[in-house]
Amino acid sequence: MTTLAQVTLISASTDTADNNTNGFYVSDSGITEAEMDSWTVALKTFYDTCYSGGALRFAVANNHIVKFYDVGGAPPNYPIYETTFNLATATAAIDMPMEVALAVSYKNNTNNTVLRARRRGRIYISGWTEAANTSGRPTSTATNALAQGYKDYCDDVNVIGTLSAVIYSRVQDITNNVEEVWCDNEWDTQRRRGGKATTRTTYTVTP
Repeated sequence: MTTLAQVTLISASTDTADNNTNGFYVSDSGITEAEMDSWTVALKTFYDTCYSGGALRFAVANNHIVKFYDVGGAPPNYPIYETTFNLATATAAIDMPMEVALAVSYKNNTNNTVLRARRRGRIYISGWTEAANTSGRPTSTATNALAQGYKDYCDDVNVIGTLSAVIYSRVQDITNNVEEVWCDNEWDTQRRRGGKATTRTTYTVTP
């Protein structure tokens, strides 16, 4: 069985378009409610680490949403379980544009019978402070926090019951265990997360 945890972080702007959603997958032999609760704790710990590293400054503190889905469920595929978690701390003070994000990437190295593109994944984390940027690049503090945080998240998941943190390929409907995690020192731009202008500077030109 493959299970998806869809995490939605709630934005302090109260505009749902500013919420941040990421998906996390596990393989299991039949997930239980207790295991999903433990998985939620691992997710919360990961996001708390992101915040400590300088991210998520758009988010409120409480009631972030986790919806769990059986990936193999027949449509309409409703959540099999829903819960919430609170960040340890949160603030709405945003320094850099919301479309500026860091990607944490992960892959499987050993299953060479599957194309590399089918055993790689990534999620995007935004809401970074100016202190996380130096000379146009993310600091090592930011990249290390994100990569270490996701690695620790995978370790936490892998000791919950029969759960294993995996990469899921929709194309082939297969999973591969996460074996390596990294974060490059380069910002990514998420165009869909760009904000709307609040002022406009206009000049009249005399022909």
